[in-house]
Amino acid sequence: MPLFVRKVALSKWPGKGISLSDYPADAISDLKTSQNTLSFWFIDSLDDLKNVVIALATAPLVTRLEAMHLLWIEESIFYQKSFSVRKDKKGSTAVTKYEDTHRDICDLTYTTIGTMAEIVADAVHSRAYRTIPTPIVKEYVKTAYLEGDIELSRCHQKLVDILRKFDGISQ
Repeated sequence: MPLFVRKVALSKWPGKGISLSDYPADAISDLKTSQNTLSFWFIDSLDDLKNVVIALATAPLVTRLEAMHLLWIEESIFYQKSFSVRKDKKGSTAVTKYEDTHRDICDLTYTTIGTMAEIVADAVHSRAYRTIPTPIVKEYVKTAYLEGDIELSRCHQKLVDILRKFDGISQ
């Protein structure tokens, strides 16, 4: 079952039974857009969730490896709700093989961001998320680094310093 995955701040999302008009602004702000688009990562199944962890943990602005909450939504929901999905923008990650798994939900408006909030809230309420603890994030990234999958030139220098400690090199 193809899925779209996104990092979320679980603490911002309210419990069940709250209407969209009563949603806290912090929950809506967790759906940070840029140029009216919302970023996701595409995976074929939950077996590939590790790839999203690595992609997100090696984004250019990341300075440390830390726990993350990843939420998934079935790809078909976006098409059922008539969202515009864009596949041509490469993801911002230091792992080239994951760049093309990036997806943007485009042309978002006041109305469609509300619909997106409902979709995310439904996913939170149905527990369609996983918390990846810091040690697991470090393990995944270390393995990717030692296998040569991470392009250090695309990482923040602070992350490069962390990665180099994995093989005893510090510069």
